[in-house]
Amino acid sequence: MAYDYKCTPDLPDTAPTEENVEIPQEEPYWGKLIQITDQGQNMRVLTAECYRIGRAPTCELPVTENDVGLELCTKISKIHCRLYRDMFEDQHLVFLEDLSLNGTYVNNKKVGKNERILLNHTAEISLAAPSFKMYLYVDNNNNNQNDWLDDSLVSKFCILKHLGSGAFGDVRLVLDQQTYRRHAMKKISKDDVPECKIYNEVQILKRLNYPFIVNVENVFDTPKAVFITLEYMPGGSLLSRIKNLRKIPEPECKLIFYQLLLGVQYLHEEGITHRDLKPENVLVNTQGTGDYIIVKITDFGLSKVIDSKTELKSICGTMRYMAPEILARYAPTYSNKVDIWSLGVMLFYCLSGEHPFVGDKNELTNKIIEGKYEMTRSGWHLISKYAKQLVKKVLVIDPLKRLSISTILLHPWLKDERITQRIDDIVGIIEDARKNNVN
Repeated sequence: MAYDYKCTPDLPDTAPTEENVEIPQEEPYWGKLIQITDQGQNMRVLTAECYRIGRAPTCELPVTENDVGLELCTKISKIHCRLYRDMFEDQHLVFLEDLSLNGTYVNNKKVGKNERILLNHTAEISLAAPSFKMYLYVDNNNNNQNDWLDDSLVSKFCILKHLGSGAFGDVRLVLDQQTYRRHAMKKISKDDVPECKIYNEVQILKRLNYPFIVNVENVFDTPKAVFITLEYMPGGSLLSRIKNLRKIPEPECKLIFYQLLLGVQYLHEEGITHRDLKPENVLVNTQGTGDYIIVKITDFGLSKVIDSKTELKSICGTMRYMAPEILARYAPTYSNKVDIWSLGVMLFYCLSGEHPFVGDKNELTNKIIEGKYEMTRSGWHLISKYAKQLVKKVLVIDPLKRLSISTILLHPWLKDERITQRIDDIVGIIEDARKNNVN
């Protein structure tokens, strides 16, 4: 059968090339508001920074009789509420502010006139009465972060970002949805960590109250995990600061080291040995502190309370900061002077930007056990003789000959009236912040 070319449809002379095809670009949006009234459903894509909801025709999201019916429409204010974005920790959060006389409700909870509430993914918004659900809010940036939280905490906290991981847990920055204060929240899974170890850390944290120790705010014990909210230190870890600066200027090192000494001295007086002191477990704050840098010790997952019935004998910690007596097993037990060795390694690293002990596992172990390290000219030629002397007196293999904290505090490098005055100032700043709940 012959093909009838006359029946083929008319075609353009040439097909457009990819260059000529205009693909419509979708405008970026941060959320969607879905109307869920009985009168029907429609959706508004949210792209502007602020949307007013109310009877006034000038509102970006006007509410009419067609939307809610005549009876309810009379109960809605001209400007009933507004949705807007605000910046927190380099990301936008979405808030609803209630401007009405008859009330705006989010998930059946009244917001309150001139009050605001954080809007989470899938929040239900009711106007004038909690039973009248007007909108469903869908967050375009939702990435199921709330799956990290227990269901009982989703309405209390909003996750802002990941901060890091500790010895036995994951840490995230959260926002309290009532106070709008930021906290570091540590999650310890009961599937990953024996409950006895979890409660060991919790009990240690609860008993600590000192300016240079991270303060515990609350503990939430849920069926699958324990969540610990801690004060937030916005400067990150000491490790990040060292890496950003390559090495820390000596005056700042002195101020940091003095605070760490006082923090560890307090722990030891409380009968607690940290056993994992390292820059990652020292948090920094420089915001709202003037020219001061504040540091606090955190992560007590490997810490132990020592009394007449307990001993330190486990091989634990982070290799580069572990004391020789832990690795060499000179004796079946060791003392809290392992923390002082770790402080010495940290001081070496802060001053020079170099680790005193490097190499693969076997080489690293041998160097630590033998106390072999070098102060290279490139890292140490501008460091004072007293700072070098102190490092050498702390990194001593024999723990009995290693300086105690009280002796270190009397060393010429730290006998500095300017530093002690600055420490007093820092304590005042910390106490004022706690009184005012500054976060």
